[in-house]
Amino acid sequence: MLPRTPIFPHVIELNHQARRRVTCSVYLIYDDDAWTLIDIGYEDAVDEVLELIRQLDFPFSKCVALIASHADVDHIQGLAKAKQVLRTEVACHPVAAKKLEEGDRIATFAQISAQGIDLAMPPVKTERPVTDGDIIRVGNLELEVWHTPGHTDGQLAFRLGNLLFSGDNLFRDGSVGVIDAHHGSSIPDFIRSLERIRDSDVEWLLPSHGPVFRKDNAHIQATIARLEGYQKLADFGTCATSWPLMEEWEDELVEGRLPQVAAPASGTRGDAACRTSIQSGARGMSCRYPVALATLAAALACVANVSAQSYEAGEQEPALRLPTDPRLWHNSPPLTLESLKGKGVVFYLFEEESPRITANWPNLQGLSKQYEGKPVLFVAVSSGTDPRVLKRYLGQYRVGWPVIHDYDRSLERAMAVPQLNPGGDEFAFRYVAGDGSMGQGKGADVAGTAEAALKGAAWRVDPAEVPEKLKGAWRAVELGSFTAAARPLTQAAESKDDELKAGAEKLLAAVEEELTSAAKEAQESLNEGDDWHAYKLLESIPQRFDGYEFDLIERAEDKTKELAKSDTVKGQIAAAKMLGKAMATASRGPSGVNRAKGLLNRLVEEHPDTEAAVKAQELLASIGS
Repeated sequence: MLPRTPIFPHVIELNHQARRRVTCSVYLIYDDDAWTLIDIGYEDAVDEVLELIRQLDFPFSKCVALIASHADVDHIQGLAKAKQVLRTEVACHPVAAKKLEEGDRIATFAQISAQGIDLAMPPVKTERPVTDGDIIRVGNLELEVWHTPGHTDGQLAFRLGNLLFSGDNLFRDGSVGVIDAHHGSSIPDFIRSLERIRDSDVEWLLPSHGPVFRKDNAHIQATIARLEGYQKLADFGTCATSWPLMEEWEDELVEGRLPQVAAPASGTRGDAACRTSIQSGARGMSCRYPVALATLAAALACVANVSAQSYEAGEQEPALRLPTDPRLWHNSPPLTLESLKGKGVVFYLFEEESPRITANWPNLQGLSKQYEGKPVLFVAVSSGTDPRVLKRYLGQYRVGWPVIHDYDRSLERAMAVPQLNPGGDEFAFRYVAGDGSMGQGKGADVAGTAEAALKGAAWRVDPAEVPEKLKGAWRAVELGSFTAAARPLTQAAESKDDELKAGAEKLLAAVEEELTSAAKEAQESLNEGDDWHAYKLLESIPQRFDGYEFDLIERAEDKTKELAKSDTVKGQIAAAKMLGKAMATASRGPSGVNRAKGLLNRLVEEHPDTEAAVKAQELLASIGS
C-alpha cells in the first residue's frame, strides 16, 4: 500500500500523489472509506488512476459517485470505462448529461477536424443530475454544487469548506478555460461566475488543470477585466456581445472619410497628444494605455469627482465619487460611497516609489487588523502610476487592502491632497465618517484617523449575530453588494439549521430595509415631479437586488416601464445613450476623440435640457471643444 499524501484534509489530487502528470487534475475526496472523484481524464489514463486508488486502499465498492465538472473530452473520456469497473453512478449538470449520454464528439472537443483531432467519446449514462445549491455527500462531508457557466454551459464547481474545486473557470497564470461558441461558451456568464468566486469567502482554488493556488481577488479581477474587453472585440466571434468597430466604420462611411495615409512620426504630434492628455504628472504612463483613460474618460472622471477644493473636518456630504471601472480597483470589486453609507472609510493616498512607504506596509496592515470587526474600511489610493507597475508592486509587497488606481490624480485633487512625489509629500490620509462627514487624516496617526472615521459608523447587522458560514454573505451585504449575497441567503433561509436560518433572516431584513429606502427615495422624487431621477433610482433596483423575491422589486420594474413612456424620460434616455456612444467612440483611438467631440456637441444641441447635456458641456469645457 502507498502512503496517502493529501493536499488538504480529506483531499488527494492524484497527479500530486503520483508525483507526475498522469491526466487532468483528478480530485479524490474521502471520509473514512467513502470517496468520490471529480473528473477522471482520458480513457488511456483510467487503468493507472484506478490502480493508484487501489494502492491507496480505497475500496472500489465505496465510491459514492464519479463527478464530471463539465463535458470536455480531456475530463470525461474515461468515465464509461471507470464506471464499468467501479459500478457507481455518474453525477453532472443536466446540460453536460446530454453530451455525455450521446457521446457528442463536437461539443466535447473530441473531434476538431481543422486541427486533426479525432478522439473517441464513449457514451455513458448519467444517473445523478446536479445543479446550483445541490449537496453531494461523501461520508460526513458535504460538497456544495455551484453552477459556474462561461467556459461551458454545464460547468460546475464544488465547495468544501474553504476550498473550491473550480473546474476550468480560472488557472494560476490568470488564463481561463477555452472560449468557443460551439462549446456553449458565454463571456457574460464567465464574468458572472468569476465575480461569484471573487466575492466568495473561499480561500483556495483547486482547478481542473495545473497547480492549486490561494484565491487572490486582484488576480481574479485582472482576468475579469480581460474578459470584459473580449466582449467588445472579434477575438471570440459570436461570443462577443458587440463589435463597436462596425459602428465606427459605419459612421466613417456616412461621413465619407478617407483612410489616413500616413501616421504621425514618433515623437511628433501623435506622441505629444498622448503626453499632454495625461496631466498632473502621471508618471510612467505609456501611450499604449487606453486613450479613453487618457482623454475623455479622464475628463469625465474629473467632472464626476469634482475639481480640487479645500474642506474642513466635519463637512457634510463630500462631493466625491469613487471610480466604477473594475480595472481601476485591485483586491476588491468597485465600491461606492453610497454602498458604504454608514461605514467609516479611511483613504491612504501613497507614493509607491518611496522606500519609506514600501517599508511601512506591514505596519499599516497590522494596525488595520486591530479594527477588524469594527465598521471601518481601509482603502489605498495610488495616483499617477502605470497600471502594470502598480499590479506588480501590490503583489510584491503583499498589499491586501482594496486599492484604487487613481491614474489621472482626480481623487487626489478631489480630496485636496498636494501632488505626492518621492522626496516631497509621500502620503496623506483622508476619511469619510459613518455620519457622512469628511475630514483630513491626523498626519501619520492611522489609529486617530480610523477613530475619526468611526464617528456615527455602524454595521447593518452585528457580525456577532451571523454564523460563520454566512460571513461572506454578511460582508457582501455590508459593502452593498446585495446581489452577491442573494443565493447564499435565500438558501440559508430554508435551512433546517436554526442558527443559520436566523442569521439569514437578519441579513435578509437588512437587505429589505435598503430596498425600501431606495423605493422611498424614488417615491419622493415622483412627488416632487422629478420623473428622471425617480426613473434612474427605480431602474437600478432590479439590478442591485437581483436574486431576491421582494414584492417591491417587481413594483419597481412596473413603475420603470411606465415612466419610460413619458417624453421627459425618453429624452433623457436618448441623451444618455448619445453620451455613452461618445465615450465609447473616444476609446477607439486618437481619431475617435475628435469624433466624440462632434457627438457631444450634437448632444448639447439636440437635447439641451438633459442631465447628459450638462455632463457633455462639462466634458467639452474640460478637453477644449
